[in-house]
Amino acid sequence: MFAEHLGEDIDKKVCLECQRQFTGIVAACPHDGTTLVTLARDPMIGTCLMGKYDIIDVIGHGGMGVVYKGRQVLMERVVAIKMLQSQHIADSMSVKRFHQEGKASSKLNHPHVITVYDFGVTPTTGQPFIVMDFLHGISLADLIKNENQVGVERSIKILCQSTDALDHAHRMGVIHRDLKPSNIMLIDYEDEKDYVKVVDFGVAKLITAGGEQQKLTQMGEVCGSPVYMSPEQVQGLELDNRSDIYSMGVVIYETLTGRLPILGKTMVETMSKHITEMPPRFNEIRPDLYIPERLEAVVFKALAKNPADRHQTMAELTRDLDTAIPRAGKSQVLRTDFPTMPDLSGKAEKGGNLLSRMSLMHWVIVSAAVLLVIGLGVVAALNSKPAAKTSLPNVNSTAAATTTSTGTTASTSTTTPPAPTSANKVPPTATTATTPNPGAATTTTSSPSSTSPANPPKVAVSSEPPKPKPKPPAPPRVAHKPKRVAAPVVEEDVPHSGAAAAAARRNAATASSDPFKSLLRSRGY
Repeated sequence: MFAEHLGEDIDKKVCLECQRQFTGIVAACPHDGTTLVTLARDPMIGTCLMGKYDIIDVIGHGGMGVVYKGRQVLMERVVAIKMLQSQHIADSMSVKRFHQEGKASSKLNHPHVITVYDFGVTPTTGQPFIVMDFLHGISLADLIKNENQVGVERSIKILCQSTDALDHAHRMGVIHRDLKPSNIMLIDYEDEKDYVKVVDFGVAKLITAGGEQQKLTQMGEVCGSPVYMSPEQVQGLELDNRSDIYSMGVVIYETLTGRLPILGKTMVETMSKHITEMPPRFNEIRPDLYIPERLEAVVFKALAKNPADRHQTMAELTRDLDTAIPRAGKSQVLRTDFPTMPDLSGKAEKGGNLLSRMSLMHWVIVSAAVLLVIGLGVVAALNSKPAAKTSLPNVNSTAAATTTSTGTTASTSTTTPPAPTSANKVPPTATTATTPNPGAATTTTSSPSSTSPANPPKVAVSSEPPKPKPKPPAPPRVAHKPKRVAAPVVEEDVPHSGAAAAAARRNAATASSDPFKSLLRSRGY
């Protein structure tokens, strides 16, 4: 049966890097330079599986299985048959994962998810197999390699179909966990090009109706391709739908730019960068391309390190992709809740960008703390100003009072100071101050306790600029009256007896009774 295909696999060679097959004398893959490995003739080719499926050819090899091209005998339909390799039959975990892939694929019924027709185990070797659609087309990985990158309009059309299929899988309780461009097939369907089929649910995780997860990986075990893994998947943590959203963000980034967003020299370095580093901006890695900033913001939101900062569902990611570019009949009004580009200024720092991880609550707390500190500073400044003014001695008024009082005193004294004697010498603790008023000298004596070095005078310094000293008031002018000198009294010899003595006694009595007349008489009036 199908003898014409038996001799075709003798000279076939395969590239283990890109899984392309070649015939003839080619020794290395012309696409990536990898040395080709000669394929031995598969014993399954030319046989009829379970009496229902004729094995025609080998399509490709995977990590655990091999995919054949077959034909369903009764339906005369070309199918793809994925079978677990014989060397993995002894590994019970590999067998369980293969069974889980069949269950996960059979639960899905979506136009952009590959259709599963049958599932079983070969009776002779005990190898499990899955019968599914045979897809005529290329993978998204081959399209990116052939064209270096995919245009914006075409990319959005392909990626929206992919996210729509994954949203259906998530709603059915299936997490893919191995999203990459090679698992997104592009076929021609009813004259429509770039029709998407999501394939390979080999490491998918099933969640039962009660929310219980069927785990085939131990805590800390990593499954998938490192360059497309989410940070939580790299660390072996518990996964949910948002892990697929991060992996889809990596696929979108590579589709638009033709470059991987994060890539290290080794697998370990690549996984470490997925945890700590954000990818470069589009204009940095491909300055020759124009990619709208709104679309870039959608991609970087999907690539957030914290799952809470990403799109929470694939439906949300699909909506943002579909409205990222205005089209006729769509996106008439720009949405106000559209994602914004995060700040990537500190992306090279270890530990990630702290500001980009701050939520709205964090910003509210920080703002409240700043306002509290500013308020306390203002209150302290207002309280310190009155204290400084009251503690400052009124030097100007003291000086003016001193000048006024001393000026008046000095003006009533004689201008010629007395000769210094031991009685009027100034003690050592006395200080002499000269007032601004010319001709008026002031001598102020302070007590030893006020000028003692042990008790210096305390003067509070105000933060206000010094005010100019007001001019002291001029001392009042006092009219100098001439000093009247009493006329000398001439004493006459008064007789003690006779008429003269009697007259003198009468004059004395008259003077005592009328002092005014006595004064006039004494002055000669």
